[in-house]
Amino acid sequence: MSAAALCAAVDLWDGLGRAVRFVLDLGPSVMMPFILALFALGLRQGAAKSIRAGLTVGVGFVGVGLVVKLLVEAVGPQARAFSTALDLRLDVLDVGWPVGAAASFASPIALVLIPAIFLLNIAMLLTRTTRTVDVDLWNYWHFIYAGGLVEVATGSRTLGVIAACATAAIIFKLADWTAPAAGRHFGLPGVSLPHTETVNWAPLMYALERIESRIPGFNRLSLDPEAIRRRLGLRRLRSSA
Repeated sequence: MSAAALCAAVDLWDGLGRAVRFVLDLGPSVMMPFILALFALGLRQGAAKSIRAGLTVGVGFVGVGLVVKLLVEAVGPQARAFSTALDLRLDVLDVGWPVGAAASFASPIALVLIPAIFLLNIAMLLTRTTRTVDVDLWNYWHFIYAGGLVEVATGSRTLGVIAACATAAIIFKLADWTAPAAGRHFGLPGVSLPHTETVNWAPLMYALERIESRIPGFNRLSLDPEAIRRRLGLRRLRSSA
């Protein structure tokens, strides 16, 4: 490679880096709509539909931020007063998954992981190592969250990407494994749940179910919602209409 070509490549890389940094500095409410609109355009969804989808995501991020801010301002003082009255040390305010999702998409690694996980899913489909097509881009935040944690803990972007992709690959396989049960339960054959916060419990639940089925007496108990409703004398509420 000639010196001129090398300089041009370095300038191009530096320009791309500045462009990525500029988009990241805009914050998640601008960054994610921009990324998802481009992604939709790449999938040939049309300019109007892509821009509308991006704006919807942006409005959602603003709404999540407002709700979390309101919650912290309303509940925070009461929580501090509660801990003071009981002489407790409560350092963490649990505001639920919206903060985790917003923080995940706001992290710099998100810009790398969204296409990386999408391409990983395509590669696994082509190699027949999964039968799950994860079209729920919003819930990519679970994988991004794992990658972001590893990046913060280790200081390595590479390890963060590896951790996120490994998480995604495991979840895709678990989704394949649990797809028949999910299809029967929801009446949607061929549908799987590649979501980290749900399907990751499947190995533990299947193991506990196997242990339960081998305990005499206990394995004959019926504890499904319908049986509990009958035992407690509760009846389904019927509409008077």
